[in-house]
Amino acid sequence: MELPATETFLYTRLKAILPDGTPVAAAPYEENQPLPAVVYKLLSSNDVSVVGGSVYLSTSQYLVVAQCEGADSSKLDSIVRLIHLGLQQRGGTNASGTVFSCVRVRAHSMPYRSESGKVYQQCGYVFEISARGSYGT
Repeated sequence: MELPATETFLYTRLKAILPDGTPVAAAPYEENQPLPAVVYKLLSSNDVSVVGGSVYLSTSQYLVVAQCEGADSSKLDSIVRLIHLGLQQRGGTNASGTVFSCVRVRAHSMPYRSESGKVYQQCGYVFEISARGSYGT
């Protein structure tokens, strides 16, 4: 399973659950962009497992956080709740028949300091996304 399909699933799911106009982007999120924003980053991915010669399974872990400027994370509470509700134990199927499932691994909350010295707060979760499909479909 190539990672772009998994990231497309993640991005599409996030855009569907967040309020209109909420930016969603892969990390790193450039400074001076609109905030709050939802940022995702690939943390790890296993090799593709092939079962029975034609079925593949891939599992990846992504950090998905809401990010705002400053140290106050209370601004992010509603977005973090939406991330959890939209991704925890959710799944879907893309046009090529790949089936995705998503589960929360752990919570994540920490300040982040950019190279220019600005302080941002990140709150969210690490999610494991599994993809299952067939070769040749």
